[in-house]
Amino acid sequence: MASPSPSSPDRSFWGSFVRPLKVVGSAAVATGLLVVVALVLIMAVAIDHLYNLEVAQFAVYHTWWFAVLLCLVGVNVIAAALTRLPWRRRHVGFLLVHLGVVFILIGAWATFRQGIDGRMVLFEGETGGTALENRPRLLLRVEEPIEQGGGMDVKHEGNPPSPPAPLPKGEGRWRAKTVEIPFDPGPFNWCDYGWGKLPIGPWHVAHRDKGVLHDKDGVTLELVDYLADSRPSPVPRLALGVSSTGADKAAAHGAVKTLEFLVSMVRTPHEGHQRVLFGTQRQADPNTGISFRTALNSEETEAFSLARPEGSLGKLGQLVLCVEGKPYRLLVDDLLGKPPVPLGKTGLRVELDDFKPSSLTARLKITRQDAPAEAPSGMMLLSAIRPNVNQPDRRHGVYGDYWFEGKRKPDDKAAEDVPEVTRKAAAQRRIDILQTPEEKLIYRQWNGSTLLSDKPSSLPTDGSEVTTFSDTDKPVRMFVKQYVAAVEPTIEMEPEPFRPGEEVATFPAARVRLTVDRHAEEFWLTHRGRGTMRETMSRTVDGDGRRVTVEMDDRPFDLGFQIALHKSTRRLDPGTSQPAHYFSRVDILGQPTQGDNADETPILMKDATIEINRPLAVVAPTSGRTFRIFQSSFEGPFLAGSETFDRHVDGRRPCDELSGSVFSIHYNPGRHWFYAGCLMLIVGIVVMYYLKT
Repeated sequence: MASPSPSSPDRSFWGSFVRPLKVVGSAAVATGLLVVVALVLIMAVAIDHLYNLEVAQFAVYHTWWFAVLLCLVGVNVIAAALTRLPWRRRHVGFLLVHLGVVFILIGAWATFRQGIDGRMVLFEGETGGTALENRPRLLLRVEEPIEQGGGMDVKHEGNPPSPPAPLPKGEGRWRAKTVEIPFDPGPFNWCDYGWGKLPIGPWHVAHRDKGVLHDKDGVTLELVDYLADSRPSPVPRLALGVSSTGADKAAAHGAVKTLEFLVSMVRTPHEGHQRVLFGTQRQADPNTGISFRTALNSEETEAFSLARPEGSLGKLGQLVLCVEGKPYRLLVDDLLGKPPVPLGKTGLRVELDDFKPSSLTARLKITRQDAPAEAPSGMMLLSAIRPNVNQPDRRHGVYGDYWFEGKRKPDDKAAEDVPEVTRKAAAQRRIDILQTPEEKLIYRQWNGSTLLSDKPSSLPTDGSEVTTFSDTDKPVRMFVKQYVAAVEPTIEMEPEPFRPGEEVATFPAARVRLTVDRHAEEFWLTHRGRGTMRETMSRTVDGDGRRVTVEMDDRPFDLGFQIALHKSTRRLDPGTSQPAHYFSRVDILGQPTQGDNADETPILMKDATIEINRPLAVVAPTSGRTFRIFQSSFEGPFLAGSETFDRHVDGRRPCDELSGSVFSIHYNPGRHWFYAGCLMLIVGIVVMYYLKT
C-alpha cells in the first residue's frame, strides 16, 4: 500500500501530531532534561552524603516536582519513539534503549507507590511476623458508652493499633473505634526552618503534613509543631541557688548549691482520668529540706495559708483540712481505728482509711453525710515529712496538710510506732514552696514544731535573694536561678540540634491539639516505640459522654511469614570492642495452619543465615511478595539481671546473656522492572553499535 501523499487527509491529520511530537521528543529537549536530571541527582547524592537518605528522600526523591521531572523524561522518550513511525529494522536498538528507560521509570513509580521499608528487632528465642514501616502515624481511639447490654465493640480503620489500655470496668458497654492517620512531618525540627538555622535547600519547599489532619464527628486533630529529635523538659521547673553557710551575699552567690525541682502529673485510669500531681523535695543542708508543689486553683492556694497547726499536735500529729476557706483540725490519734467523723458543718465525713507510722502518711476517705452508700468517695493523701506528695480531694474541694511535731520535750514520750529515723526526718526544718495558679511563688517555713509566720511569703523570681530561718545561727539563703512556670504540669519537648552523619538515637515528638466536642487540649506526644516519658506516649481528652485517646507510632505491616531468631553472633576486631562482623541464624516459618493441625507451623527455611551485605530473600506464601531481609545492626549482649534481659527472658530458658538482631526488611515491587529496563538498555546499545545507527 502506498504511503499517503502530503496533501491527503491522513497525512495532514498525522502531521498535526508529528510536529509537536518532534518538538517534545527532540534531542535538544532530551539533552536539557538529562542535564537537569543529572544536576538534581548530583544534589540528591550530596544531600545523602552530608545528611542521610531520609533527608534526600524528603527533599528530592519523594517530592512532586521530582516525579514531574521523571514524567517529562518518560514523555520525551515515548515521543521520540513515536516520531520514528513507521519503525524499521534499523530502529530496533533505538527502541530497545528508549523502552528500557520507560521500564526503569515504571519500576521507580511502582517502588515509590507500593514499596515497603521497615525494621524488626528480635532477641534470641523470639519469633515475630510484624515489622514496622519507617513512616509515622497518629492513632485516634474513640470510646463511646452504649446504654444497653455489656461488653465492648471494637472497630479499626487502617492497620491495628498497639494494645490499648483496658476500658474501665463496671461502667456498662462501650463502643471503641480506632482511626489511623498517616502523616509526613519531615526529617527536621520545624523550629529549624527559620532563617539562619537550616541552610537554604530543597527541604524548604518540600511538602510537610501540618494543620488539621482529622476533622470528623466532632473530633478534630491538628498538628501544631514537630521535633524530629527532642528531649523532655517537665514544667513547671524551678532551680534554686541555696547557701546555708551564713556567709555574706557575695560569698553565698559564689558558692551556692543548685537544687532543681519539678512537678509531674499522672492521669488515673479511672474516675474520668483525674490528675494526680507529684512535687519534689530536696535537701538544702543536712538539717533543712525544701519541697516544691503546685496549686491548680485559688482554694488550694488559700489552704496553703490557712492549714496551720494549732494547739497540741498529739502523739501522731494533727491534720488540718480546709473546705471553702475554713480550716478544721483533727488529731490522728482520735481518728485511728474510729468510724467516720463529721467535718464541722460542711456535710462531709472524714475517715482515716490507712495510716503508715513508718512514713507518717495518712490516707483519708471523704464522703457526704447524705450521699447513698454506693456514691463514690473522695480520697486524700497527706504526708508529714514529704508534703510535695500530698493529694487533695478535688471531688469535694478538701485541701490540707499533716503536721507532726518532731521536736519533743525530754519528758514527753514519742509514739512507739513511729521509727526513730522517721521522727528525725520530721524534726528537720523545712521550706515549703508553692506555685500559685497565677504562676507566682510563695513559701512558708516550718522549724520542726511550728510555722514561723502567719502568712506565706513571696519568693521573687528575678534572682533576688531571700533569707529564711534568719533568727537562727544557721540561716538559709536562696534565690531563683531558673523558673519555668506552667498553670498545669506537663511535659515540654525541647529540640535537639540536627546531627548529620551521626548514628544516634532520635526521639521524635509531635505537638498536637485534640478537640473533642469543643473540649480542646494541646500537648506533646512522643513516639510510643522510642518515647522518653510515659506521660507523653498517649493522652486522653474527655468529651460529652465519650473520650478520645491519641498516640503516635510507626505503621505495622504483616509479612505473611514469621522470623524465629535462634542466635545473634557478633565478632569483634582483635583487641578492641568494635564489631567487625555480625550475623543471625534464623528459621523462616509460615503462618500457623487452621483446622485439625492448628498447632503446626510450616517451616519455609531451616537454619538460614542473614549477614551484612548478604540479605535473605523470602517469598511470603500469603501474598507472593518477595521480601529481602538485611542484618542492619545488633542489640546487646545483655547480662542476666539487667532490665532488658529480665524483660525478654523472664525465666523461659536458661542462659547467662542475651543478644538481639535489628533486621531491615524491604519489598521492592519495581525491582524486576529495573532489571528488565537495564537489560534492554544494554541490548539496545549493543544492537545500535552493530547496526551502525
